[in-house]
Amino acid sequence: VHAQEPDFRLRIAGSGACMGDLRELTRSLEIDGCVEFLGDVSDTAKCLRQSSMLVLPSRSEGLSIAILEAMGVGLPVIATRVGGTPEAVEHGRTGILVEPESVEELAGAILKLWREPELARRLGHAGRARAESLFDVRAMVARYEAVYLEVLHGRLVNAA
Repeated sequence: VHAQEPDFRLRIAGSGACMGDLRELTRSLEIDGCVEFLGDVSDTAKCLRQSSMLVLPSRSEGLSIAILEAMGVGLPVIATRVGGTPEAVEHGRTGILVEPESVEELAGAILKLWREPELARRLGHAGRARAESLFDVRAMVARYEAVYLEVLHGRLVNAA
């Protein structure tokens, strides 16, 4: 990505066992000037709002909270097609899904959103709507409540 778009900046949030390897990799690739390591972030929403996209190239993943948080603030998502990710991210509608470990596909998706801000905006907007309708806590509670009321109503009708 940097070779094609020298102004692109990568911000890596979090910490973990791979952090030392990532820092060394950025130095060996001579891209340490365009990669910022944020460490643990206390205000995730603020960090996401300051970004143009979320990229999550996991080899395996459940249903990622990071993806849901990004969608919740209207950020387009690029992620690997693993685990629960396709349940949250609809390829081409709310984000872009790529195959795990496909560096070329991942770079292509990043460049696409970087170069097409209107597409990024549309994907982010659709992602936010999806997150609010399917993954918002209030929406989930309302669905549970509807199920409980339906069960309760069925018991009342059967008891009569």
